[in-house]
Amino acid sequence: MKKIKVTVCCGTTCYLMGSSDILAMEDLLEPELKDLVEFEGSTCMDLCQSRENGRAPFVMINETVIPSANPDTVKTFILKLKEEAGL
Repeated sequence: MKKIKVTVCCGTTCYLMGSSDILAMEDLLEPELKDLVEFEGSTCMDLCQSRENGRAPFVMINETVIPSANPDTVKTFILKLKEEAGL
């Protein structure tokens, strides 16, 4: 399986709203998840410019944008993708 790509917005608004906690979760993942996931920070994704996208912080997991992200919502989405892949 191709790694699950988690891109975390590190723009000012997202960072102040908790994206640093999401980046830190990479070190806290269980070993079986850590091998499946690739985390990266991104400069501002410009998603907070429009309310249509939801609220900061924003995370993109593969091609899906997760608004109002936190470590729990990110982990839940990762587990969903893992289950869908049959792993």
